[in-house]
Amino acid sequence: MEKTRKKTDMNFETALERDVLVLKMLLEYVHIFYHNCSSDRGKLHKIEWDSDEGEPSILGEIEIISDHNVGCVRNCLNKNLKNKDEIINELKLKSIFDSEVLTQWIIDDSLNYKDYFAYIQSVENLRTTAIKIFKNIK
Repeated sequence: MEKTRKKTDMNFETALERDVLVLKMLLEYVHIFYHNCSSDRGKLHKIEWDSDEGEPSILGEIEIISDHNVGCVRNCLNKNLKNKDEIINELKLKSIFDSEVLTQWIIDDSLNYKDYFAYIQSVENLRTTAIKIFKNIK
């Protein structure tokens, strides 16, 4: 059964209400994409489990970045955006493109793991959108 959302009244009281809803939707998408890539995660887990000790872990790198960025956005929303400046600085620290390991994996292997790459993109989209939204809040 497909999950559907009720259409919302697009006449928001404020742009902030709209932006908060966008961030909540993006958090939901991260969750959906994570579950949709379980097969790809399983394949990567097997490869990483069988690899030499000390080899970089794509799954581990993404888990750290995802937990950090999702946690930052949830924290800020739960505190009614009171810590937005701190969260902006935290979000700037964890882009997938700051990791040489992930950037190389994207170039070399991401086409073989399309669902996992979609999940990674959803995490990065959440991060960049949150930074933009939080910066625009007065």
